Amino acid sequence: MFIPVDRQFNWHDPPFVTALLIFANLVCFALLQHDDAIYEDAAYSFYLDSSLAQYEIPAYAAVLRARGEPARATLLESRWSSGSVPAQRSVARQLLVDGEFLTALREEQIITPEADNYGRWRRDRDRFEAMLNKVSAYRFALIPSHATAAAFVTHLFLHSDVCLLAWTRMLLLMFGYALESLVGHRALLGTYMLGGVSSGVLFMLSAPHSAHWGIGASGAIAALVGMYTVLFGLRRVRFLYFLGFYFNYVTAPAIVILGFWLVWEIYQYFWSPGYVNSVAHIGGLLSGAALGMIARRFVGPAEHQRLDKDDIDAQFRARYEEGLRYVAALDLDQARRIFLELQHEQPHNTELMLQLYNIAKFSPHSEEYHRRAHQLLGRDEDGGISPQVAHDIYVEYTAKAVPHARFKPDLLLRLLKRFATTGYLEDAENIMRQLLRHQADVPGLPGALRLLAGECRRQNHNERAKYYADLLRAHYPDSSEAGMLRR
Repeated sequence: MFIPVDRQFNWHDPPFVTALLIFANLVCFALLQHDDAIYEDAAYSFYLDSSLAQYEIPAYAAVLRARGEPARATLLESRWSSGSVPAQRSVARQLLVDGEFLTALREEQIITPEADNYGRWRRDRDRFEAMLNKVSAYRFALIPSHATAAAFVTHLFLHSDVCLLAWTRMLLLMFGYALESLVGHRALLGTYMLGGVSSGVLFMLSAPHSAHWGIGASGAIAALVGMYTVLFGLRRVRFLYFLGFYFNYVTAPAIVILGFWLVWEIYQYFWSPGYVNSVAHIGGLLSGAALGMIARRFVGPAEHQRLDKDDIDAQFRARYEEGLRYVAALDLDQARRIFLELQHEQPHNTELMLQLYNIAKFSPHSEEYHRRAHQLLGRDEDGGISPQVAHDIYVEYTAKAVPHARFKPDLLLRLLKRFATTGYLEDAENIMRQLLRHQADVPGLPGALRLLAGECRRQNHNERAKYYADLLRAHYPDSSEAGMLRR
């Protein structure tokens, strides 16, 4: 089993159809199926205690022999005569899912109106059918031998137990979200419903005389898987996979998963049959793949670009992590080469700038160190550098650079204004002293003095506020900032 885990949820474009389908299944299970086990147990208990077993079990064994299955008939009689209630229930279950026998029984071809026991059998059979119809998993199931049109839809909203419900909802969430964000709400809903119906049709064609209760949305979810693998095609996707109790991650082209899943379901059908309806899964996968091929023709350029972007992002992440491994191994030349290649693709990526700065720190005398520090200090919060990160780089660069840090006046002024308003007032004052000592004619300095005076006053440093106000009036008496102070 494979689940895609490479896409982050975007709650600005919520997958409301996926959420609606999950909610509908949960509601149906809670409201319709909460008493199913009680009703089913009561129906089978009645079957074993009534005249039905007495009349129908021997008749069923005779039919099996007439079909040329004497060994199965003998085994059935042996299990029935054992007296074990679980064994007898198993025998009754075999009879009740044999659609050919059940149809003949209901049409009164097995126990005819002329039979002496007909009246009692008919009464008990009608009562048993009424009790069985209280079981939602039976009443709304897709039963090939006597299917209704509505059952092709209703069986998609029923589940045999809580574990299966939780498992299929998780698959629906992962595949449904990925597809809904790509093909849209209506296309997702259409694929889910058409895939579920198609899986039911293939189930009926494969076993037209079966009376097994076909329930569950696994065929519909298989259709989503089929569409997903076709739409993503050769793009590499990160999957979480399960093999029994073992699980791990694998990155592979999406289309490979379709082939693997089909082979697995075919193997299950022919060599490991059980309660899982592999035919329905195969029908869902194939119908979803077909719908995916159709959808590819209507997916617009923006959606294709989104797919391409996902693929590019995955490759970027892999190369970025490779660079980090080289940094951890102190192979800085290889790390720098990888980060520079990535920066050529994404020149404004702040994480790459930070990694290249960290590498340049190992050569504090180099021009590259000055350049990387200036590049980061010149970015604001919108550029990905928070006030704390900017302050840490400023302090580190000031202490490490050999022979000393080099700042242009406009960068210092920018840092002063940022530090003054984000909790680093002392560093802002240090920068102001540096500017007044060496660059007293910097444009914008009067505004910085007024800003410092205001921030000091706001933090109740009144003496320092007065000091900066006096400096402003003394050095820049004709400035508009000084005029505002006077007013």
